[in-house]
Amino acid sequence: MDAATSKIDSDLTPSPLARAIAAAGTQVEFAAICKVTQSTVSKWLAKGELPGKYALVVERKTGVPKEQLCPDIYPPDLATTAAPTPDRLEGVRQ
Repeated sequence: MDAATSKIDSDLTPSPLARAIAAAGTQVEFAAICKVTQSTVSKWLAKGELPGKYALVVERKTGVPKEQLCPDIYPPDLATTAAPTPDRLEGVRQ
């Protein structure tokens, strides 16, 4: 795949915000989740970003991860850091 094809593919991929709106159904339904107006949602979509204070409720209601919705607040590398599990703690002194 060349650079031009890659650019086209990335332009066709819906943003996390667009995916969350689609999961909610409509901009009006998404606005209800955030308790804002539809025009506010339209402005967010035009800017391509969701204000961070809405990330948790949007994640809970739509399933789109907060790390994708607001990577500046919820860095993706923190999401992949696994918590210790019993098998990973085997042999560790307590």
